Amino acid sequence: MKWFLATIWVLTVGAAIGVGYQLADRSSGSMPPPSAARGVQGRISNALRDRDVLTRTYYFAEALQDLDADNIGAAVAVFEAQRVGVTEGEVRLFMLAWCRFDPNGALAWASAWPGRWRSTLERVAIYAWAFRDPRGALDAMSTMEGVRRQGLRQSLVSGWARSGDTAGLTDYLFSRPASSERSKFVGMLLAELIQKGPRAVRNWAESVPADAPHQAQATAFRLAAGNLAQSDPSHASALFEAHQEFEYAQPALETIARRWVDYHDPLELFAWLFGLPASEARSHAVSAGFSQWWDASPRGARAWLQAEPPSEALDPALAVFARQESRASAARAIEWADRIHDEALRRRTMTPILRQWGRRDRAAALAWMNAHSVPKDVQREILNPTETMGAEFSTLGTGSQ
Repeated sequence: MKWFLATIWVLTVGAAIGVGYQLADRSSGSMPPPSAARGVQGRISNALRDRDVLTRTYYFAEALQDLDADNIGAAVAVFEAQRVGVTEGEVRLFMLAWCRFDPNGALAWASAWPGRWRSTLERVAIYAWAFRDPRGALDAMSTMEGVRRQGLRQSLVSGWARSGDTAGLTDYLFSRPASSERSKFVGMLLAELIQKGPRAVRNWAESVPADAPHQAQATAFRLAAGNLAQSDPSHASALFEAHQEFEYAQPALETIARRWVDYHDPLELFAWLFGLPASEARSHAVSAGFSQWWDASPRGARAWLQAEPPSEALDPALAVFARQESRASAARAIEWADRIHDEALRRRTMTPILRQWGRRDRAAALAWMNAHSVPKDVQREILNPTETMGAEFSTLGTGSQ
């Protein structure tokens, strides 16, 4: 018995030493690489056994270069047998190789897989097919039921965007009604285009015709401007200035402001905005940009606003600041709102603040309104809105002129 145990110990130690030498040999390059195995299936099998992600990916991709109609059956069998631990990225590589010669077969195999992994396989198969042949992938999806087709649409657009067929994808996206999903998909296309440079994004935005359906021109312009503002605001501002007299360009200004503040210097944004002609679009952009800045850095936004001389261009930022300030002090908020030049905006800003102030401290709110000659009927409407609906507020506040 002792002899038997001793023999087992020697064999175990010997095997461990052998494995150690093998690992050492592989790391030093003396061990034959997976590519030395016979056949694509053997090379795939060896690659999937590799625990080093770097060499595993290298050898797996190398083996897939030789995948074809003659060896796909054996390769699939290996892939199925060793699927434990396979990542979605490796499935994508496998599908990209398969879809070069048989996309229908790749999707059919993915759709036939039982269990939860099927949805992953189908998404990757559609991506790979769209990368190789977008229209073919779209046709294949058209035969699927609605819920399943909807779940694969993002993979279709992702692969299509990577394929380089910008014109085809643009036509497809703008054939669909306006929606948040469509905007997201356009953003995916723009993420690919910006890699070619700002000029590619601008050219794309300016290529969408005015008569394109479903607000296509305005959507394309707005999202392209936002994309440019994120990467380099100078390109976004140049794009807007070249088109600012057109109605389709107006919504883009708010998007530019938000992206500019998120990724670049807010001071440069407002310097540019204040140099533009006064418009409703500019007011929305000033309000949106200041709100975004306030959310990210209240101290910086406050310091800038307090240092700026009052002006009509500043009014939207003053309105935002007054609303924010009212959470801490209604009295201070009212004083800031009273600096707004535009009478209608001043009224819209002050009324809810005064109403809130009246709920907290009715006497103080009344004292302020009396000191500023707010008519009694307007005071009643503010403090008791259900009793006097429809009163005019035209005399509310004096404004800092």
